[in-house]
Amino acid sequence: MPMIMYTFFDEYDLSGKTIVPFNTHEGSEDSGTYSDIADLNSSTFEDFDLPPTFYVYGTEDPFYSQFVSQVDLLNSLDKNIESLVLDNYPHGFGVSGDWVDDVDSWLMSL
Repeated sequence: MPMIMYTFFDEYDLSGKTIVPFNTHEGSEDSGTYSDIADLNSSTFEDFDLPPTFYVYGTEDPFYSQFVSQVDLLNSLDKNIESLVLDNYPHGFGVSGDWVDDVDSWLMSL
C-alpha cells in the first residue's frame, strides 16, 4: 500500500465513516495492497458500515490467499459479503466461469 495511505490512516479518525476499498493496477500488480489490507487488525473494520460486497476470484490467482484472508475477515465481522471461488481460474479471467449471472442475481437482490 502506498505510504500516503498509512499516513492517512494514522492521522485521521475514520470512526463512523464508510470506506470502500478498491484497487486498480494497470498491469503493475498490486504493490502489496491486497496483503496489506488482509493483514490489518480486525478492529480496523469492526465499526465500518461497509456496503454489500461480492468477491469473485480464482484458485490459481496469485492473490488467492489474500482474497481468502479478506473474505474470512469480513465474514468474521458479519459484514454483508458474498464470494464465489472459481476452481482453476487465474487472475484476469474476464467473463469466463459463469459468474456474471451470479453477480447479476446478487445485485438484483439488494
